[in-house]
Amino acid sequence: MADTTDSKKYPAQFKGAGPHGHVNKAGTAIEIYNLISKSTIKFIPFITSFNDDHTSTWSEEQVYGRMDDLLSFQRTRRTIRIEFDVPSESEEEALTNFKNVSLFKQFLYPSYTQRNNALSITGAPLFRVKLLNFVNSLKENGDGLLCKISNIAFSPNVDSGFYILNQNTGVRTGAKQNNVIVPKLFSLGFEMNVLHEYTPGWIYGQNGKRDFSNSLYPYNLQSPLSTVETTGPNTGLATNQNDRPIEIAKTAAVLAGK
Repeated sequence: MADTTDSKKYPAQFKGAGPHGHVNKAGTAIEIYNLISKSTIKFIPFITSFNDDHTSTWSEEQVYGRMDDLLSFQRTRRTIRIEFDVPSESEEEALTNFKNVSLFKQFLYPSYTQRNNALSITGAPLFRVKLLNFVNSLKENGDGLLCKISNIAFSPNVDSGFYILNQNTGVRTGAKQNNVIVPKLFSLGFEMNVLHEYTPGWIYGQNGKRDFSNSLYPYNLQSPLSTVETTGPNTGLATNQNDRPIEIAKTAAVLAGK
């Protein structure tokens, strides 16, 4: 067990870039909302990996005498994988972060009308997750992206050490009752399967051209196909307001709860 004499000990690789000063003020917290419990948890992350995969599925039929298969489009699926480190600047913050990990894992379970009755399931564990414009529903109110989460990977960093705390008071104590081991630094990762709340695709727009059903998809960026104002106060913005990205400052304020 690492030395715990310094209650403010901070992992060396994060010194000078504390999450409160660098990340939280920028509004880049990851927020995870559980639709069953109607509860939200927040992590102030140092993102180590982000993958956003779009995969199209086709059915393929082989036909005698034809060199190519007959192809029939079925769907496009979006999967996001996020991995990040969560350091703590104090014992109290470490305990809060660790409790949020426990609650996050509870979120993966369904709701029931009766205890110990598997046939009484009433709700599936669905989520809304948001991380600025990387993970967002593109709604003006800043709702997170609707999804199911298929797995959560939690790994404490043993080199950074642990606190031994009373889980009720959040401080070190000589009494053994209610004491828990709390990591000062841990890694967390999860995979999201995005559930589309509208039908994405290309439709006929003005002047007979094809327009995408939401031109801001997926990262809240103005489409390069948008017609842009060249003069006046809106220079550089799309003529159609629906093609304009939500202001990052506004989105950051929503994520920060301001």
